[in-house]
Amino acid sequence: MKFWFLVGLLCLAGQLDAAAPATWRLDVLHGLEGGKEQFRKSGLWQEPLLWQGPVDLQDKLNRGDYRFEITKSATGELLYAQSYSSLFADWSLSSDTSHNERYFEESLRFPAPEVPARLQIFRRQLDKPGQPFQAVWQLDLPSQAQPAPMPPATDSIRLLQAANTEEQAYGLVFLAEGFQAGEVEAFFQAASELSQALFQYAPFDRLRPRMQVHAVMTPSTDSGIGFRNGGQPLDTRFAVNPNALGMPRYALSMEVHAIRNAAMAVPYHSIVILTNSSDYHGSGIFQTYAIAPAFHPRREFLLLHELGHSLAGLADEYFHDTPGYAGSDGTIEPYQPNITSKAGLAPLKWQHLATEGIPIPTPWNQQAFMQNRQMSTLTAEPHQGVVGAFLGANYSAEHYYRPALACIMLLDMGDNHFCPVCQQAIVEQIESQLSAAP
Repeated sequence: MKFWFLVGLLCLAGQLDAAAPATWRLDVLHGLEGGKEQFRKSGLWQEPLLWQGPVDLQDKLNRGDYRFEITKSATGELLYAQSYSSLFADWSLSSDTSHNERYFEESLRFPAPEVPARLQIFRRQLDKPGQPFQAVWQLDLPSQAQPAPMPPATDSIRLLQAANTEEQAYGLVFLAEGFQAGEVEAFFQAASELSQALFQYAPFDRLRPRMQVHAVMTPSTDSGIGFRNGGQPLDTRFAVNPNALGMPRYALSMEVHAIRNAAMAVPYHSIVILTNSSDYHGSGIFQTYAIAPAFHPRREFLLLHELGHSLAGLADEYFHDTPGYAGSDGTIEPYQPNITSKAGLAPLKWQHLATEGIPIPTPWNQQAFMQNRQMSTLTAEPHQGVVGAFLGANYSAEHYYRPALACIMLLDMGDNHFCPVCQQAIVEQIESQLSAAP
């Protein structure tokens, strides 16, 4: 099915809901210049499909390093709010900041306001107790947005999973990276297999009736990702670098605006970029995208782990030294729902899920696990399968705690799963995108 024909059908379907506003997207450049954080407007676009989700979302979960708010210009009344993370935030927290002037693409999507409105961006102050948000930039929105630039007609779309509900569905879209036009079936097959695999894991198994999954074939000139032997980058649709920010296997695309232009062909909330690769790599940035390889043997784990970041704002629970990320001393309680510091042990942010009578912090043999990092070591632990507070998370063996011994956000250890706390966080995030109710 050709791209333009399916987009037309989707637009027609969207028009049946006369109450839904248009979807606007503000593209910005976010970076450092002269040692100061800066934002630049790149474009304000109206996407082809109507808004999918609550028009009055105020995002009580706040799982990103940044937050944007749409308010009425005349009164300051809050119309819409969404937290998010970004390439800039990832870069600024990494050790790859020797170049003190650099800009990154970001995109903010929201329902078109019906009254004169202002968009304001807030940065989370990670070094302050409570990690509060502080205003850093604002823009008075014009009354109209430009039609978004449409992707090439060579793009094609397939529906992989239809929602089984009359209510609004949560949309996930797979985009192709490094697949040539002749490799279209290889992409759609990989996307279909991963879509089916996703729904074998909790909580996605029980969320399946409320989710729809599309795949958009976005062909590239070259096959594969990364660089040729001589160091020349391959010519691919989203220019994914499998070793970005100086970190091995940390795959990123800086082409956020192009990614959004490709994804807007279908109703979506989350984006997954599938790379034409069998190498181990990935990334997940909250409310931006996830990246996973289409053909690595552990691609299911990589997809789930990176969706934990990009869809639900979950933190990494592994605690070995991680090149590229600066350490933290744990004096500030982190905002992510699945990690806590010593200061957050009483009461736990996940106290309602903690196993009754479990000691906090929960003892376990961290040293034995670090010697082999095998699932068998964890299954032999007396507190395996319970929810408590286990020392070791967020790239630190000493300062942060995680809810369970084993979780997909910890390590790939074969027969793994999301712990109850991470499952709840995923459900909460998806429900928040479908209903503005607290």
